[in-house]
Amino acid sequence: MVNASFLTFCMFETTLLEQAPVTPGKPQEPIPRALWQFMRHSNHTLLGPRDLAIAQHNAAREQINDALRNDQRFPWHLLSLTDAPKFLSDIVESVIGGIYVDSQGSIEACEIFVRKLGILDALERILQYGVDCLHPKERLGHLAVERRVQYVKIKPKEGNGNEIGYGKHTYMCHVKVGGVDIGGTVEGVKRLNAETIAAWKACKILEEQADVGMVMSSDEEWHDADEGGGTQLKRPHP
Repeated sequence: MVNASFLTFCMFETTLLEQAPVTPGKPQEPIPRALWQFMRHSNHTLLGPRDLAIAQHNAAREQINDALRNDQRFPWHLLSLTDAPKFLSDIVESVIGGIYVDSQGSIEACEIFVRKLGILDALERILQYGVDCLHPKERLGHLAVERRVQYVKIKPKEGNGNEIGYGKHTYMCHVKVGGVDIGGTVEGVKRLNAETIAAWKACKILEEQADVGMVMSSDEEWHDADEGGGTQLKRPHP
């Protein structure tokens, strides 16, 4: 769970209400503030990546929240829809370190902050319900057994609208398992993002194929050859 995408996601999701300055003739409404808004810097090049990360977060947040609350697998593929710069997740880690130092090593003080961000709730659900946290690329390696897994980069066609702003482009690839294309072409913000999504799709397809194979195997009814022989498929169910 200590990865840039998840920590940044939790930070973006956590806000506190701050009273707005009093303006004569206007109703005073509290303003939601997130931790990243208190970062002081003079480097204007951070603004573009930060704004892009916020936009990606807003586009994927509902899917990610639903998966964190309900899915039996950690949503690596959904977090891959975002591309959080490291300086954003560094904010979370730095504040934890600052709390630890200022509290003279109080784990309890750190725990309050980590729980406020929702990190402990997600971790406790993983432990309580046995949520599978295996990364899709590693899972695909297990499913492939001895077959070779290849991530093949797809060169985008010019003018296909793959530009996403601030000089970045999406990365396109597909997965081959044993030389067979599984899942088709997928698109991600960067190479690892795209390969994670492609691996997740390929795992789902291979697991569904394995399930179908198991059902077919259980539906077979074998007879002794001397008693009529042959194999009866699709055993009738009551």
